[in-house]
Amino acid sequence: MSKLPNAPLQEVIFEIRWALKPDLRSGQILDEGYELASGRLSTIVEKSFPYYRRVLPQDLPEQLLPYQVVHQYWTGENKWPVLQLGPGIFTINCTDEAYDWEKGYRKLIEDGINWLMQSYKQALNIRLASLRYIDAIKVDDYGGIDGGWQSFIKNHLNFEYNNHFNTLGRQKQMQVNQTFELEDGSDLQLQIADAIRNNQKALVWQTAIIKKAVFDVEGLLKWADYAHSITHDLFQEMIKPDLYASFSRKN
Repeated sequence: MSKLPNAPLQEVIFEIRWALKPDLRSGQILDEGYELASGRLSTIVEKSFPYYRRVLPQDLPEQLLPYQVVHQYWTGENKWPVLQLGPGIFTINCTDEAYDWEKGYRKLIEDGINWLMQSYKQALNIRLASLRYIDAIKVDDYGGIDGGWQSFIKNHLNFEYNNHFNTLGRQKQMQVNQTFELEDGSDLQLQIADAIRNNQKALVWQTAIIKKAVFDVEGLLKWADYAHSITHDLFQEMIKPDLYASFSRKN
């Protein structure tokens, strides 16, 4: 399927996490080999991701912040996609302008995993993988919310909710979270919420597939394909036809 010319995609994030080992002296959980791996990764990806940025202050001990991103490797200054690394965590982030699953992002996931494995001397015990899509629309582009969030969501998504009690006022904010267990043991997480983007009211929905399991590289790639197929089909099923049609029109 070709890429939508006016897609609502804000960001897609592929993330993996691996098990850390407890340090008996300090009581902390540590990512063995992480310090050297971050430097090796920088060298390995330098040709494709030459712009480096450190997220945390230089004097902050990185190993005290497990599963938090520390290093970013950008395609260019503020140019997507971007690779991120921290103790026990690696992500590949992309925005709509640079995203195309078949023409680039799927291969980047495969390359990114291989680059990560080359960066560490020891094998990583990968225990979690996730694929998350964040979409958003400006509500004023679709009639506004004078009728309230319930009406707006009902008109544009294949989802609705009702409060069968006196709310004593107009709904000011809205957030709905749901989690479903899939056949392979992955969790499907859906979040629909209001937001402010560029000083304008927006509706944001996140679709994430998350699996806690022991993965090897081949298993990770198979799971990534599976997760993408779920999110791809779900995106089409969640959207009302008129809203989906608007994503196919060029600005």
